[in-house]
Amino acid sequence: MDSPVEDIKLLRNIVQYSSEGILIVDKNGIILNVNQSAEQLFGYDHGELIHKELAFIFPEDFINYFEAHKNDQPDISSNCSKKLFHGIYKKGLKFQLELKFTRILSDNNSLVILYVSDARSHNHTLFLKKEFRNILMMIAQHKPIESIGDQLIKTIESYIKNGTGALLKLDERTHTLRKLAAPTLPLCLGSLIDEITIGSEVFCSGMAAYEKKDVIIDNITDSLPDDKLKKILVKNNFKSCWSFPILSSNEKLLGTLVIYTKQIVKPEKLEKEFIRDAIQLMSIAIEQYNSRIILQQNKIDLEKYNIELETKVKKQTGELSATIQSLVKTNLNLNDQIQIANEAVSKRQESQSLFLAIAKNFPKGIIAVIGSDFLIKYIEGEELDTIGLKEKIYEGIDINEINIFSNNQKQELKEKVIRTLKGEHCSFEITFGNNAYSVNSTPLIDASTNKAQILLVFTNITDQKIIQLETLENLRKEKELNELKSGFITLASHEFRTPLSVILSSTILIEKQNSPGNENKIKKSIGKIRSNVNSLRVILDDFLSLSKLEEGKIQSQPVRFDLMDLSKSLIEEIKPSKKTGQTVKICSDLDEMQVYHDPNLIRYILTNLLSNAMKYSADSDNISLQVSHSGKQVILDVKDNGIGIPKEEQKNLFQRFYRASNAAHYQGTGLGLYLVKQYTELVGGTINFKSELSEGATFSIVLPVNQVKDEKSISH
Repeated sequence: MDSPVEDIKLLRNIVQYSSEGILIVDKNGIILNVNQSAEQLFGYDHGELIHKELAFIFPEDFINYFEAHKNDQPDISSNCSKKLFHGIYKKGLKFQLELKFTRILSDNNSLVILYVSDARSHNHTLFLKKEFRNILMMIAQHKPIESIGDQLIKTIESYIKNGTGALLKLDERTHTLRKLAAPTLPLCLGSLIDEITIGSEVFCSGMAAYEKKDVIIDNITDSLPDDKLKKILVKNNFKSCWSFPILSSNEKLLGTLVIYTKQIVKPEKLEKEFIRDAIQLMSIAIEQYNSRIILQQNKIDLEKYNIELETKVKKQTGELSATIQSLVKTNLNLNDQIQIANEAVSKRQESQSLFLAIAKNFPKGIIAVIGSDFLIKYIEGEELDTIGLKEKIYEGIDINEINIFSNNQKQELKEKVIRTLKGEHCSFEITFGNNAYSVNSTPLIDASTNKAQILLVFTNITDQKIIQLETLENLRKEKELNELKSGFITLASHEFRTPLSVILSSTILIEKQNSPGNENKIKKSIGKIRSNVNSLRVILDDFLSLSKLEEGKIQSQPVRFDLMDLSKSLIEEIKPSKKTGQTVKICSDLDEMQVYHDPNLIRYILTNLLSNAMKYSADSDNISLQVSHSGKQVILDVKDNGIGIPKEEQKNLFQRFYRASNAAHYQGTGLGLYLVKQYTELVGGTINFKSELSEGATFSIVLPVNQVKDEKSISH
């Protein structure tokens, strides 16, 4: 830094621009300077806290602590831990905050820098994570929309002091707002806000719904017209009314959230963030409810919905302005000029000390000054040590030489530097390793030299990003579950319809033909019933196997058995299911093959593959099961000359409920090959196949001779 004026300007920029509250006080506890974040934290307008005593905004316990420690040995290189105290809000309310301070010595006096932040910010994150996870669980479990609404209102009321909430849902038929949840609202007010016309100027919720934006009335007495609503609100001691629209992902109105408070107050920043998250959750719940209603009414399909929940971290930045006091007055004598020069040197040293202290202790972030030549002129902050960048980024290094940046990050950073040098304030996000940062930039121009530099402020937002990703992952899983349920309902209704229809028609024929001389016809109808009952059993077995497999209830129980005996008995068992003229034979040079596996799982695998081969092959076709072994592996090949599998569809063959396009008119669930693959992998094997359309298919199973390691086997 080249001049005291530039130091003061940069210091004020940093103090005012920081999202952390900063107060600078003298040893007597008089506030000399305060940034916008601290003013907002205590509820004061710009300049109202200057020259006030600390006792104006802090209770006695902190004043005693300050008096006891204000003369401690200063050390701007140490980072003292934050402590919890109470602050006094402008309206007299106490609130909990985190605070630490650092003492700085200058030539003239001793100054103390206080760093303050709302302790509710951390509690707010934990509160959101716990309460909103419970509400998300209620949504995933399809709890009644009224119960979800009641729980959300209770959560809001437990967070917003003296707040009473109500949820109104859009009735698309009447285009009005109807009361959905208001568990603690007085009955007289609850009945009055039911069926509100959208656009009504009397009800702020009607205006919020019409304009699709927040409507905040901090003083009901001065803002609402004299009518029945105002009288009821005043009677129940309500002073403020906040209304927020609930919108879908495509900005469609779903309803409104209205909060009445018993204080004349506007929502604070944390309260607004909390309310935004609550509205997003209610938007999800209402959209899911609407989807279920459409499904019940149409009985055709589940309406797919996809809501992207984006939490945007916005940093309010105030305009940085610096006032340069004139150091030269007309007709000054030499002594006055010497005195002014000495004062300038003193201010330079004081501002330099303050700047170093603020930069060194800048919480959860980094501040940097970059020149128009892309060289880093200054860089400091707690986060440099936290993420281990102290040795990698230093003064004088070019942006292009910072190896932790990717080429894209370097290019983006240089573009932001150029735009900022032109006078534009930029806000963007950047990632280092596993940490995410929001970055804000502002230009710094030295009027005396006309040299341009920029100030960059990095703030760690990793925790906010983690919460956002967890919420999106929960939504993705719920969407996946809904799609699976939809596929199951569609498939089950289709596959059960045909066998049941055949059984019904066969029983009617038996009833009509129940007379002497029709024994053969009755026997044929009974055969159809038996065949279709068996088909239903196979379908139910597939669904039951899928359920047990996904719940982890199916485990391999290996025993020693002869694979050739199992294969031969299996061929005999499936003979009644063959089409006319079909042959199923075993091709093998082995008389005996001792293996150590679960015979039930092996039986299911072979039964499914042979049944598919017979089902998709024509009459009189040949189907073969070839059994062989190579070293410590058993190879099972099931070959047919059936309809084959289209090339472009082969990659999807082992997915749940998938059926090839040329198999649509054959009965089946689409679960068989999926289960075969899962069972094969369960016993330590692999499955592959080769197929050409209209030329048949060959499925190959490769298994270890022994499922259990070091178990010996004998092959003959």
